[in-house]
Amino acid sequence: MVVAKPPAPPQKAAPPKKPKKKKKFFDTLPKKVAVIILVIGLVIASLGFAYPKLYWTQQNAYSSSDLKAQQQNTGSLILYSKWNPGDILKVHDTIVSITPMINNIFIDSVTYSQILSLNTNLPAQDIGDHILVKLNNDQYLMIPGHETPNIHVGDAILAQGQIRMIIGTDTHTKSVQRAIMEVQGGDIEQNSMDTTFLGVGIFGVVIIFVGLTVWMFFVFRPEDSEPKFQNIHEVRKQEFLDQITTQQTKKEYACPVCGLNMTYKPEFGKWYCEICNKLY
Repeated sequence: MVVAKPPAPPQKAAPPKKPKKKKKFFDTLPKKVAVIILVIGLVIASLGFAYPKLYWTQQNAYSSSDLKAQQQNTGSLILYSKWNPGDILKVHDTIVSITPMINNIFIDSVTYSQILSLNTNLPAQDIGDHILVKLNNDQYLMIPGHETPNIHVGDAILAQGQIRMIIGTDTHTKSVQRAIMEVQGGDIEQNSMDTTFLGVGIFGVVIIFVGLTVWMFFVFRPEDSEPKFQNIHEVRKQEFLDQITTQQTKKEYACPVCGLNMTYKPEFGKWYCEICNKLY
């Protein structure tokens, strides 16, 4: 008669640590769609912000910031380092103010009343009736004529004119010369391209924000939690079978409390500690 070996007492195994999952950025369809939206937004924003600059460069038209960068002010002489009197250029920008002037124009605390002739042998001429148009960055255009042309504050304009030198007197009665572009009224036209493409650029930024938000939501959302319910009977049964199959020889098991060897009780199917008087 073969006597079955008693099973080993159950051991309390430490619960395995759940490995931390690495973030995956393009592994699901929603993440890929979010990235596509992000790329589309980048393309639209780049087009909206970059195209006007490229367009005006091809047209050889300068902005008020370009004029400001080339402006030199020595107190009594205000001129451009890149352009000379008589040079013809185009300027595009937004109108800040329109001021009709009679017999003189007033700029930055200086009253200008004469225009130097392009022929240095000729005397200066009276400035006559002009309209002073102020652009951004404290840049100005001078339009000859008695009536305000068909332009308004806030209009984006494209003007072609000629660099002229005007003479004036400041508050300390000192003579001041200033370079300014003289423009014919018919050469000024409304141009809303900058405003339109600025809106396109802003729309692209909104799309970028939406795509980035959606992508981050799917990347950083919490992982699905494991189910809390476990069948304890199945767990114990599997532990028992594992111990039976791996046990090759009869072993003695020490009590987890007092440390003395325990006795197997087949009628209970458990190990008994006589010191602790407890089944395991």
